[in-house]
Amino acid sequence: MSKREIISSFLRKVKFDSGILVDIIEKTFSFLSEEELYYTLNPSFGSIFTPFVFKDMRKVAETVIDNLFKNKGILIFGDKDADGMIGTFILKDFLEKFKLMINSRSEIFFELPEGDDVYGIVPEVVDRYADKVSLIITVDNGISAVDALKRALERNIKVIITDHHELHNNQILELATAIVNPKVERKYGVYLSGAGVVFFVILGILLYFFYKNIYLVSFFETDASDKFEVLEISDFYPSFSLVSRDNLENFVLGLKERNLIFIDKKHYSAFKKYLNNVLNSSDTKVFLFESIINSLGFEYKFDEMVDKLGLMPSKKRSEKLFSLILYSHLFGKKEIKDIVYDYIPLVGITVLSDSMPFLSYNKFFILEAVKRLPKVKFDSVRYILSYTAGDSITYRDISMKVIPFINSAGRMGKASKMVELLLSENVKEIEKRTKEISILNDTRKKVVDEYIKSIFLKVKKDRVIVDEKIDRGLISLISTKIANQVEYPVIVMSNGGNGEFFSGSARFRNGNIFEIIKSLSHYLENFGGHRKAAGFVISKSRISEFVKEFLSLDYEKFVDTYNPILKVDLLEFKKMAGFFYYLEPLNDDFKPVLEDEVILQDYKIENYTKQCYVMIKNEWFPIVYESDKMIELIGEKVRVIFSYEYKYDNKLQEILFIPKILEIRKC
Repeated sequence: MSKREIISSFLRKVKFDSGILVDIIEKTFSFLSEEELYYTLNPSFGSIFTPFVFKDMRKVAETVIDNLFKNKGILIFGDKDADGMIGTFILKDFLEKFKLMINSRSEIFFELPEGDDVYGIVPEVVDRYADKVSLIITVDNGISAVDALKRALERNIKVIITDHHELHNNQILELATAIVNPKVERKYGVYLSGAGVVFFVILGILLYFFYKNIYLVSFFETDASDKFEVLEISDFYPSFSLVSRDNLENFVLGLKERNLIFIDKKHYSAFKKYLNNVLNSSDTKVFLFESIINSLGFEYKFDEMVDKLGLMPSKKRSEKLFSLILYSHLFGKKEIKDIVYDYIPLVGITVLSDSMPFLSYNKFFILEAVKRLPKVKFDSVRYILSYTAGDSITYRDISMKVIPFINSAGRMGKASKMVELLLSENVKEIEKRTKEISILNDTRKKVVDEYIKSIFLKVKKDRVIVDEKIDRGLISLISTKIANQVEYPVIVMSNGGNGEFFSGSARFRNGNIFEIIKSLSHYLENFGGHRKAAGFVISKSRISEFVKEFLSLDYEKFVDTYNPILKVDLLEFKKMAGFFYYLEPLNDDFKPVLEDEVILQDYKIENYTKQCYVMIKNEWFPIVYESDKMIELIGEKVRVIFSYEYKYDNKLQEILFIPKILEIRKC
């Protein structure tokens, strides 16, 4: 199934038919594979892949299960943002339930950075738990924690890293017991949040525990008359190969186990004549897929289940069989489904909170959050949702109401309080903890707003704030709020009034701040981030020279440049409003950037909002920046670079599609 076929099929489904829309979508998502594109446009369970694509997953499962059977303690070390706190909650909740399942007496501890603690696990944390645990599992951190892992090695403590940040020091690969981080292997799951990585770790542990050493083989016809395709499933990892018809029986005789699976009786009959001698052997076991799924509680035939799961239609039958075997073993077995099913919408919250790409499996996680969060089994989650956003929610409610509330605990240096709230099962305890965090949230708003007012003129002049009085948990929020009001990069640093090392938060609304910080990394202890946001740790003694070089940079070189994918009439684009709603939710970075050649008729700045507008083809359109040069272009023919946004209109009480002018260039 080609990308254009996938897009055309989607357009028919949403009842839009336009050649230009096919071109727009194809060019917008040109970086996606066919499968990623399909699940971005058609989010479903089918996008959930096997956890054993991560090479260390079996080792993770073995290590965790062995530790629990030996009744040894485990420390979960998370991060203090929404992704880290939710990921910590999910893993803690899972391990507590899993240890009950296997009658383990292991104590499960959790810790997150509190107060002005620096990001990530440090040697002091290892020392603190050295007599209590024999295994540490990191959540949303750890990939740069070389010193902590060295200390763990000295203390004979194993460390499993679950993270989704970039790898900067290969030494960590030798120190960790196991690593599950899509950014290390760069094959699968590269869009996952930290909690998303934890979700796949949990799937891996459960599949390994219940179906250890599973091994199944199946065969399929191919276009080549003399060859069959072979599907081998080992530890829920598929491999595909070809074997000649004449050699099929010898091939089966050479398998490590003769566990043969066929879709149904018809499929079995098609191969029976090639395997007659093998099938009569007592060493050969034959399974029918439909019998297996019936035993797991599913009453579907193969093709019905393909539709239910939402698998990509053009997948080969061998690939479909593997996906269905994976899905049926995960969600057909009650012991597994009862544990993991309600983690899925929680992962959706973290996709939004960490601004991960809203693509493929992440789109599925988000939509599951919107659909199922009000009904999850966790009383604490339902209460937080009702308290912050009400019972009926959109993804915007999650982003604008739920996530800031969750983040407030971490920003005020009380991340553990949020995890404790999420873990609470007593209604009165949930109400009490929610009110405590609500007070923290109100305090956070007041502190941040007052601080920004007090230093805004200074940051407009200096672009860098170094203030030991700021709580480290607030620097990212402060830098974000300031950066949203200016056109240049902003950095806020603090050590919270204590210690040699300062944490820094950098933002650049209109450019690539990660590349700026990366260019200055020779001053830093460590750093991380993405295009719009970066964080780092720096020694107090290096701040002066770091700031000097930062201020000397020509930040214009790092400003976003828009590369239009197509020339489209601006007014015709406006008529496509109904279609683009079907692509939501979608990050701004993945919205189509288009262009048109027009006469710029007028330019104005709204007094109250300071929003800038340009008149084109007798209509006013918002433009994302203010520039006196616009006045000089009035009456001139210009290239208009544009995209779109959806905004909620309070007066009309509806969401409006608004074409947004990104840039105007003189022809």
